[in-house]
Amino acid sequence: MNHSQSMYVIENLEELKKFKKNWLSLYSKAHVKNIFNSYEWVSIWAENYKRHIEQLFIITFEIRSELVAIIPLYIRKGDKSKLWYVGSGEPLDAESCSEGHDILCLTDEIRPNISLLRAVFSEYKIKNIMLTNIRQHSLLLKWIELERFKFIKNKIGFRFYSPTLPHDDKLAKKTVRGRRNADKLNLVIRRVETVGDLEKVFPSLVRLNSERWKEKGDKAIFENHTFRHFHYSLTRALLISDKLSMVLIEDKDEIIAVNYSIISGEDLIFYQNGVNIKYKPNISPGLILHHYQYCIAQSMKLDSYDFMTSADPNNYKKNITSHSEIIYELDVFLNINSYALSKAKSLSKHFFKRIISA
Repeated sequence: MNHSQSMYVIENLEELKKFKKNWLSLYSKAHVKNIFNSYEWVSIWAENYKRHIEQLFIITFEIRSELVAIIPLYIRKGDKSKLWYVGSGEPLDAESCSEGHDILCLTDEIRPNISLLRAVFSEYKIKNIMLTNIRQHSLLLKWIELERFKFIKNKIGFRFYSPTLPHDDKLAKKTVRGRRNADKLNLVIRRVETVGDLEKVFPSLVRLNSERWKEKGDKAIFENHTFRHFHYSLTRALLISDKLSMVLIEDKDEIIAVNYSIISGEDLIFYQNGVNIKYKPNISPGLILHHYQYCIAQSMKLDSYDFMTSADPNNYKKNITSHSEIIYELDVFLNINSYALSKAKSLSKHFFKRIISA
């Protein structure tokens, strides 16, 4: 389905803001969508990470003047021949970790006019596209395979999730004792409902998250100004558009745990949390809030509660859900010579690794 199709590339923030109404309209009726191709995520990311952006490269597709699909990409500073998915490719100490890279698309039956798409890439001298987190059944991967683009695919980790139907009771069983103890202690578990409430809770999320990571001897991601300000702005926009699910546990006036999750298409995605590691008794507040969010996902009739990607298949997430899928990194080549060179380098690297380990 690519008849009467046209394409346009949004190149800067000003153009992006003018496109807001059309983008929001498509997202509201799209069958293929997630938070990482929403207007809120893309526009706020582009604003906060602009010093790392050479140029936005957001491809829009129209059929008979109706917007039907968007792929949010960008050109990173110092790397003009490669496209990255928005929310990836940033410096490690500020990376926002967008996941499930995919097309925002009206239906999964739409396909691009490949000659138009190749002409766009040729005009900008683009050689390849880096997708750092993509699912096997994504529409974007389907497009890439159908159009026979050359690519190198590597497994990077596992997405853990708990489906709401059929009911996954593993998390409920793991938190029975903790939830009982929380009731005995008269702890309050609630959801952030207003911007004013968010203003009070967000600093606690930042503080608790940072204390936990520093206790382990690691850098705290929220101490990075760009990352922190991005989420300060994003959480407000998501709350206003009913896509935020931030829940917390309070002991009187003390916040002892916060869970920051996002409604993403048909899933509820866990993004960050903060837990007071010194709170006694240890009721596993982080797990209790995971269970609370799972119940929210059920009540909203969403498909799953998503724990996001982990490189380690045996981490704690495996103990609270029985469901996972492999996540890949994809380097897509638009130039056959670039593909051949990269493939040769990859094989050579693998060969020498085997020699060293032998």
